[in-house]
Amino acid sequence: HPRYRAFVMATAQAPVIALAPQCLPDLRKLGGDFLSGTLDGDDYDRELRRQVHRLAQTLGPQPPLDPRVIDVMRAVHAQPSLKLTDLARSVHLSPGHLCRLFSTGLGITLREYAISVKTRNAARLLGEGRSLTEVALLAGFADSAHFAKVWARCYGRPPQRTFRPTDLQIDPDALPPWARTAPERPG
Repeated sequence: HPRYRAFVMATAQAPVIALAPQCLPDLRKLGGDFLSGTLDGDDYDRELRRQVHRLAQTLGPQPPLDPRVIDVMRAVHAQPSLKLTDLARSVHLSPGHLCRLFSTGLGITLREYAISVKTRNAARLLGEGRSLTEVALLAGFADSAHFAKVWARCYGRPPQRTFRPTDLQIDPDALPPWARTAPERPG
């Protein structure tokens, strides 16, 4: 979210702000609807953005972002797998300077930002009957193993446990060993 810095600034005194459940019942319901499968990825993403934007507005003003950071954010949204050197070159900075500028301006690293874009892209694609390999590649991940690992780190469980089995086509050979189920033993 472009106002992520507002969240970071609000947590400057404490590493985490715990939101009481009664503060954001819509957000809690949204997450439940997504996990239960009653809300698809596109609708979830759209509504989540709306609710986060509403919450960010309560945190007060923030200084404007450097235009180069905004350009890099747009480039990552358009093509999340762009290399750091290509992104830096596009805004006429060294890779190190771009990383520092991005982290200072947005409050998260460029790598974390790119992974969040890829994960949101994958959430939109999941549940459309695509294989995990196809979702991973379309979302900008190197392969389905990397995608499954990142998804599990973000959501606490692999993608095939997040979505109904009827919504996914799983290519078991492309999954990392920890995400494969053991074959059933006969009788």
